[in-house]
Amino acid sequence: MQQHLLDKIMDEQDKDFVRVLEDLIDVLVARGVITMDMMPKGAAEKLDRRRRMRGSIERPNVTADIEQIDSKLARFGLGN
Repeated sequence: MQQHLLDKIMDEQDKDFVRVLEDLIDVLVARGVITMDMMPKGAAEKLDRRRRMRGSIERPNVTADIEQIDSKLARFGLGN
């Protein structure tokens, strides 16, 4: 494959991965594992800015996601 095409694919995957990380942070905050105050100020500001920018995009139901995660963990004898 040409390097240009590989770079383009990686850029797209990076964008998708950033969304995964944002959603993971949302779940951790919702579960009380972390707070935004625990993050470096710059990181918290960037996350807040992205949330505002994404505000017009429907956010996933974090509570439902947590319930699904807890259910899956319970099947393996893990979780709270």
